[in-house]
Amino acid sequence: MLEAARRKPSRTEEKSGLLVAVAASDLSTPSSDAASQRPLSTVSPATTRADAQLLMQETEDSESISVDEDDSKKHRIVEGKEGSEPATNWIGITWCAVVYFFIATALQALNCVSYMYLTHTGHATGVVLFSVYAYSAKCFKKPLLIGHAVSFLAFGLYLCIMLFPAPARRYVFLIAFFFQSFAEGSSIVLRTYVPRVSSKTDRQAAYGVVSGAMMFSILGGPLIQMAASAPPDWKPLHWLEFINYTYCIYLALLLGIVATVIICTKLTEPAPIKDADEESFSEKMATALTELRSMDKVLMAFLFFERIVTSVTFSALLGAFIPYMQMIVHGDHTKNTLFISGSQACAGATSITAVGLIIFSPAKKIRSSCILFISLTCYAFLYLYSYPWAPISEPITVWSEANPHACNTTQLEWCAQQSHVKLWYWLPPICLLFGLAVPTAMISIDTVYSKMLGNIDQNLMQGALELVNDLASAIAPVITLKIYTDHGPATFWLVLSGVAIVGFLFWLPMIPKMRRLKM
Repeated sequence: MLEAARRKPSRTEEKSGLLVAVAASDLSTPSSDAASQRPLSTVSPATTRADAQLLMQETEDSESISVDEDDSKKHRIVEGKEGSEPATNWIGITWCAVVYFFIATALQALNCVSYMYLTHTGHATGVVLFSVYAYSAKCFKKPLLIGHAVSFLAFGLYLCIMLFPAPARRYVFLIAFFFQSFAEGSSIVLRTYVPRVSSKTDRQAAYGVVSGAMMFSILGGPLIQMAASAPPDWKPLHWLEFINYTYCIYLALLLGIVATVIICTKLTEPAPIKDADEESFSEKMATALTELRSMDKVLMAFLFFERIVTSVTFSALLGAFIPYMQMIVHGDHTKNTLFISGSQACAGATSITAVGLIIFSPAKKIRSSCILFISLTCYAFLYLYSYPWAPISEPITVWSEANPHACNTTQLEWCAQQSHVKLWYWLPPICLLFGLAVPTAMISIDTVYSKMLGNIDQNLMQGALELVNDLASAIAPVITLKIYTDHGPATFWLVLSGVAIVGFLFWLPMIPKMRRLKM
């Protein structure tokens, strides 16, 4: 017994003896100061039944207790077992996905391909400011409502653009477009809402619901544009006109109003993190820095790198998809539009199917690290397959009087020297692989990242990940489209293949670690 008493206490308790080994400062409370000073000992028969039950409960409810002291303040971090986690708030996640769908659909409907850099710049700025505000204010509704207020300001500029002098209208349009992209940055709050209302077990399916909303928005935006093109033009006033684009703005404005009503009436604030509201802004930033230092920096770096890889390859393909399709289809505007819209619809349907499998089928039990491995494999194979290998390729059709929509050598010098994969050999596999790779990469990276961050306010860290995504998406198309224009599709596909393969190879060493972490 004396030897057992001298032994350095461990962090476990034997049920037979109820050996309690927790530092006195960890278990002290204002009402039990005297009890907190007692030496560690084996519970004797004289121990009351209530004490024994309390000690057993504390043992069973916690797997690990770590104490981090910062000057006079002690931060206690308790990670519970999965069984002790609160139930996932599926109603809240569903409303979160609905709001995300309305926000993203409005941006897709008003999207301007010529100013994609402005989209990503505005979105990145909004992500930074809204994530910092949400972290400091410890709330979710206010940033979303502020974002919608900015969005309504953008809608007002869109609709009143005719009141401005003609030379200034272009700049007013760009300002409104920037405001709209900035307002969409408030959706970062919805990404941090998911881990606050979901358990670790359901985290992957919860992110799948939100990602599914984004996939639907990619289809919803073009549908709004199609609906806006049906009504006839009408101009009751000089500054008020109902045309194709303004109909689209009114429909997007309607979505924004509905989203605002849902935020005010249906979206609920999650339970606040203990003691978070008692800190000043500087203390909250210091807490965020302390949390960052305690995280797995290697895993974080790999997740950031994989997000960059998937963002670069995804945005690069989107940037070159239309000119590449026009080259291999070499049809008139109607034929090109039919092929492009049809392929986008097929890829969108595949994406929604993949998200549905992750949410509802037994596939939801697959670990996120394995899903990311599958996604990176699809990315790598997609670009390797797109390279013009001899057995499945044919020469690029060059412009002539018989082919007036073919590749013009006066604009692109490589037209007569290069080949491309035959249309029907290329399009169906690409729609399938693209539809699988994009949503699975989003869901898996978001799930692993949120689990790694743990039970903290994730606004700042999620904002950092989204900022990296925006920067990569803004820069990549500029570079890769230049490569495509100057060197042709063969070099373009090789570059994207190299980036995707590097991302695939970099993730392989992390798989054993993910298995140990059960992610």
